[in-house]
Amino acid sequence: DVRLTKDGEVMVMHDSTINRTTNGSGKVSDLTFSQLQNVRMKNGEVGVPTLREILEIVKDNNKRVNIEIKDENTPQRQKILAEKVFQIVNEMNAKNNVVISSFLLESLALFRNTGIRTEALFWHYSDQGRLLTEYIESTTKNIPKRYIHEAKSVGASAINVPYDLISKEAVDFIHSAGLEVNIWHAPLIHDLRFPTPKSPPDGQTGRLPVRCVTPSEVSFGASPFLQRRSPSI
Repeated sequence: DVRLTKDGEVMVMHDSTINRTTNGSGKVSDLTFSQLQNVRMKNGEVGVPTLREILEIVKDNNKRVNIEIKDENTPQRQKILAEKVFQIVNEMNAKNNVVISSFLLESLALFRNTGIRTEALFWHYSDQGRLLTEYIESTTKNIPKRYIHEAKSVGASAINVPYDLISKEAVDFIHSAGLEVNIWHAPLIHDLRFPTPKSPPDGQTGRLPVRCVTPSEVSFGASPFLQRRSPSI
């Protein structure tokens, strides 16, 4: 997850503030790069990492990094953040080592026809701030058809959907539009198998390193989330 500092540096931070993950406080957008370099992370490390630092770490190990462009507080800053991510990826020759994802389709549009893979994130209140209820008449079991078409129009290769919204109908429709389906925030391996036994998703992003291949073939790595119980689907 990347955000823009007050002075225009691209930092890796999920939250809009540093309160939860560091010993500091304040919004990333209100703090400078220098200030963020002097806070201590909750794991003891000093300094919030930059996108450049993360890409430097993974550039030689054939790993692909999913860079989520987070929501900035103005359209201008949103555009600047997307442009800076594009610039950094190009400068580091990392096109083949990254996936760009975002809830904001206008951020993904910048990467169309660049050779950089993009994936559109969807949630209950996604689609550039418009409420899901606007699409009640045109939904495919929780996933608005309009959003799927708009994601394709900006060049996205996949729709990334939270596991509790996935359904066979949604997977089938997204596939019919020529897009892949990834799910996120799936806390248990068995949860990936039940919702769509005949139409499995193409992959998974987020907390648990899972790759869905078929309903009966799922590979995963060690994770504390495997121990966490979730509501049945």
